Amino acid sequence: MKRMVVTLLFLAAIGVCSAQTTYRCDTLYSGDSIYIVETACAPICSSCVRVYNKEWKLLGRIPAPWPHAVFPEAWIEDKRIRWRDNTAQWDEEIQ
Repeated sequence: MKRMVVTLLFLAAIGVCSAQTTYRCDTLYSGDSIYIVETACAPICSSCVRVYNKEWKLLGRIPAPWPHAVFPEAWIEDKRIRWRDNTAQWDEEIQ
């Protein structure tokens, strides 16, 4: 458990994987659950959200609200997980 926390903090502190790729990790504590929001941007951002209990046992993932989104991005705001669909931005980039 301690190793996982240290690894997550290390990755969040690094933040940059290359000149064009960034990674961030946000944490939300709510009741007995810990929500980890991992986001990679290269240059368009996409996230995954995992839920753990206080013993760091994985309880599951929280999917984006859009079932066919290619680049769903999540962040924590006002102690809530917010989502945006970056698929439209990706469509504009490739045209």
